[in-house]
Amino acid sequence: MSEAAEALEKRIRVDGVKTGRVTALDLAGRIEQSLQLGIIDDFEAASLRDYDAKVMELVNVDDFAPHELGVDAGKA
Repeated sequence: MSEAAEALEKRIRVDGVKTGRVTALDLAGRIEQSLQLGIIDDFEAASLRDYDAKVMELVNVDDFAPHELGVDAGKA
């Protein structure tokens, strides 16, 4: 899936951002603008949104044990 998402993101960058047609700074906005402009289709937009959600789920981890953060739990 990452190869497909990478290809879609590249198409958005090349056909949309670099041409000035896509101006959104966030991926969600870029996906929506690209969809409206016909750079990507509904299926591609849904696939890219799904991939982005999965990546964000992995990145947005906020549950760490004190030793994972290098903190001594006894001194906190």
